[in-house]
Amino acid sequence: MLGHDVVGGVQPQPVAGGEGPGDGRLPGAAAAADPVHVPHSTILRRRRTLAAVNLQDYLAAIIFGAVIGIVARIVLPGRQNIGIILTVLIGMGAAVAGTWAADRWDIHSDKFLVVRGHSYDWLVIGVQVGIAVVGVALAALLAKAFSTDDDDD
Repeated sequence: MLGHDVVGGVQPQPVAGGEGPGDGRLPGAAAAADPVHVPHSTILRRRRTLAAVNLQDYLAAIIFGAVIGIVARIVLPGRQNIGIILTVLIGMGAAVAGTWAADRWDIHSDKFLVVRGHSYDWLVIGVQVGIAVVGVALAALLAKAFSTDDDDD
C-alpha cells in the first residue's frame, strides 16, 4: 500500500542510486545509503492546517451553511425565487469564502459565539453573511433573468 507525501500525491518510491524525486528522500535531505522514509502520520502532524475531518464536521458545515444562507435571504429585501438547496449551497460557499477572506485580511474581533464548545468570531460571521447576501442576490437575479414565466404580459 502506498503512502502520501506532503503535497498529497503518492510517496516517491526508492530507486537504485542517485538523488531526486524518485529516491524516497525528503527534499533537502542529505544523501545517505538508505533512503529516508517518513511515515504518513508524521507528515500529517507536521502540517498545521491539515486535520482529520469526520461526519460531524460535514453535518455542521451543512447546517451552518443553511443558517447563513437563510439569514442572507432574510436580510436581502424582496422575494428571491431560488430553492432551499441553492440557498444552502450559497451559504456553505459563503462560509468558506468568508472564513478565507477574514483570515486573508485579518478581520477578527474579540467577541465570540460559542456553540457546543466551538467558538465562532462574530465579525467573521458578519463577513460570511455579507458574502451570502451577495451570492443570494446574484442567484435571484440570474433566476429571474433566465425564468420562462410569462407574467410580464
